[in-house]
Amino acid sequence: MIVQDINDGIREDQILKNGGKEKLINGDDISPVQIERLKQRTDIINEYSKKKENLLKKQMLVEIHVDSRVTDQRIDIFFYYRRGCIKSEKLNNILQKTIEAKYKKAQPSKVYGGNVTARDLFTLRNTSITASFIELGNIQNPADQIRIMEPNNRQAIANWLYDGILNYYK
Repeated sequence: MIVQDINDGIREDQILKNGGKEKLINGDDISPVQIERLKQRTDIINEYSKKKENLLKKQMLVEIHVDSRVTDQRIDIFFYYRRGCIKSEKLNNILQKTIEAKYKKAQPSKVYGGNVTARDLFTLRNTSITASFIELGNIQNPADQIRIMEPNNRQAIANWLYDGILNYYK
């Protein structure tokens, strides 16, 4: 976890209010400038990865993002990986297939349309470890809001992603 709130930790409220107390894991303030925030996070990831490379055999980056698009645009969970990174592509394909299987079991009458794509995103481009950038949904869309805001739904998705990570390491 790169960004944390040491006072509130993990919260289960339906709407998580910004308390303004969030810090980077190294204690630094979070920059108000987007590109600087991205650089802060990738620097932490790269420093940690380099520091632990002789101690840890397996490292991965899982970045979860909630998009904000036009209200009527509903999106399923999408997975992005660093182009040319076979391990990242494999991880994302396994995560997507795990989510698809779990979704089909939990909601047999609905079709899951998430996919896996290579993307040139800052954190993928500027880190070197196996990585997954997960687009969880569109915060403007009422159906996606239920997926994101309902604590039981968030927990189910977390469990499914955990299962996918375990499947990757099998």
